[in-house]
Order: sequence, then C-alpha cells, then structure tokens
Amino acid sequence: MHYMRFLLVLIFTTVLSCCSFAQIINQNDLEQIFKALDDGEYKTAFKKSTDILNEPLNDSSEFRGIIVYANIISAAGLVSLNKMTHEKFLLTASKFVGQKIITPPYPCVDSGRVSFNSFGFRTDDAGLYGTVTSTNKTATSIFSFEKYKFAIFVIPGDYLEKYVSCAGILDSIEVNPNKSTIWISRITIRDTYLKEYKVE
Repeated sequence: MHYMRFLLVLIFTTVLSCCSFAQIINQNDLEQIFKALDDGEYKTAFKKSTDILNEPLNDSSEFRGIIVYANIISAAGLVSLNKMTHEKFLLTASKFVGQKIITPPYPCVDSGRVSFNSFGFRTDDAGLYGTVTSTNKTATSIFSFEKYKFAIFVIPGDYLEKYVSCAGILDSIEVNPNKSTIWISRITIRDTYLKEYKVE
C-alpha cells in the first residue's frame, strides 16, 4: 500500500478548523508516519503515532482519525513480524473503540473482484456495507479485515473505479483466535461516510 501517494491529498483536503490542533499534528509528523508504513518500518510508525495520540484530544478530530488508523495498521504490522503479541495488539487498538477513524483513499473496485488494499461493497442480512482487506506489501499477512457500516444510503455505482476514504466510528475489534500472522484482526466501523478523492 503506497500511503505516501495519498498523504498530500489527505493533508490539503482535510478540514483544519482549529489552530490548536495544528500544534499537535503537522505535515512533518504525517510524512514520517506514512513513509514508515510504506517502508515497512512499523515500529517507527507505531511509536510516532502513539506519541501523537497520547496528546490531549482537540475540537478538530480529522487528522487524529487518520493517525488512529495508521496506529492500528502499524501495530498489526508489528504482529506480522512477531514483534508484538496478538494480546498486546488488542489491548492497544481497543482503546480507540468509540473514536473516529479515517482511512487513506482506497481504489473502489467491483464486488466481483478479489483485491487487497482496495475498497469494495458487499451485502449481508443487515444490508449493504463496505469492506477493505489491508495487507503488507507482499500480501503475505492480512493486517485487518475491515467492515464499514454506512451512516446514510449509499449507491455503489457512484464510487466504482474511484478513490474513496472511509470516515466513521470504530465499533469493535477482534484478533485471530489462532494467533496466526496470516491474518491479524477484524475491525468494524459504524456510522461510516465515504469521501471521494482525485488521486493522480
């Protein structure tokens, strides 16, 4: 997943309505975290994002939501390398339940395609939902199976073949009961809104 490709898109299209928030998270912070994720330096990304998230909450939570996602993904990356236990991952990630989480823009693909690090639509007994399967670069370890429950009515065709970011509330998180690194976690996000991005 090339996170740096989307970084400036996120920076310049995210609403920055609170000056005090910029004192905690700046462009350099984001660049360090997303570059570390791109390079597979999960320890660096996890430490930097954890340090930021340990700062007090602010009125504007847009950048914070992006960092929450990066923190969970980097922690899963550490599990995949056997540098963090599943139990520690669950303890770390669970503290964000009930908080906003925002993903980088993912390409929206047809539901008939099996594709990692992309966004797709699925249906179950409860109706339409979104899904992302986030992996490492070689797709040898699935960091998270992500399920997005929508806050409003969504027409899948409006987003197909476009890049979309998901913003919602982290509802639940669980880990692989077999403690395998083939897949690390399942997360569910409720009250999800989709935002379309132009990525060149």
